[in-house]
Amino acid sequence: MMDSIDVRLRRIEGSRKGFSTSSATHSDSENQQGKQVRKPDPVIHRLNRIAGQVEGIKEMYNEGRDCMELAQQVVAVRSALASVGKEIVSGEAVRCLASRTKQKEFARMIQNLFSIS
Repeated sequence: MMDSIDVRLRRIEGSRKGFSTSSATHSDSENQQGKQVRKPDPVIHRLNRIAGQVEGIKEMYNEGRDCMELAQQVVAVRSALASVGKEIVSGEAVRCLASRTKQKEFARMIQNLFSIS
């Protein structure tokens, strides 16, 4: 269990720089010259795809497309954002809960996210 937390923490720290540092096999993490190759972070990839979907919705709206088609795309984007949001928050939970000093900070963040105003 602790190993999976360590791997998750390394991936989260790497995502702060826009790249994943997940433990990969030798052939996956180095190119033919032996130089380190960083893989794009999957969260960034998903966010970029969502941004593309939003651009598509804007184009559809400007073209006057059917409201049902627009609504379907809006629902898809909302679902994708909810999914990536859960992944980001769970990643922060793992990172913060692994550090006693960050636990209160995380608790405040969660409280702010779910506060009713």
